[in-house]
Amino acid sequence: MFFGLTENVQDLCIAVPWGEIRGTVWGPDHGRPVLCLHGWADNCGTFNALLPFLPKDFRYVAVDLPGHGCSSHRPPGVLYAFPSYVLDVRRVVDALQWSRFSIIGHSMASVCCFLQFSALYPEMVDAVVLLDSYGFIPTDPVCLPTRSNLLHLKLNSEPQKIGHDVCTVRKQSRKLRV
Repeated sequence: MFFGLTENVQDLCIAVPWGEIRGTVWGPDHGRPVLCLHGWADNCGTFNALLPFLPKDFRYVAVDLPGHGCSSHRPPGVLYAFPSYVLDVRRVVDALQWSRFSIIGHSMASVCCFLQFSALYPEMVDAVVLLDSYGFIPTDPVCLPTRSNLLHLKLNSEPQKIGHDVCTVRKQSRKLRV
């Protein structure tokens, strides 16, 4: 349970081409929107201890990124790469119909979803909070329009298989050893 933040708590389920992105929503419908993104091998529950210390009149949405928590895994052979997580964030905010929001990103999410997303879509992000962050993203203005256009094109497409799935590679490597 979310200590001190039990009112207006709802489960979230957003349909994506490979299944669902799940999460939890706290706060009033009209509250200032804040997207909360967890780190590697974690889930949206990571914000349980933090939210009681934040303003109660905000609208917090914490999601389980694909392959984490209650969200669906990507199809076999589709990579869990930073650009894919950026697309996932865009899918979530589009489903929520948020045009401008704040982001709290923890660890992996602070880099892959958070810094990259806010660099690609600065008009959508009004504030950022990094928790246990590392690294940086280049923001060369020459690169941003191209990357942004590619992400928009891919946003509504099905995930593409990259290479072989792990089982196929394992079988092929065993044949080579014999």
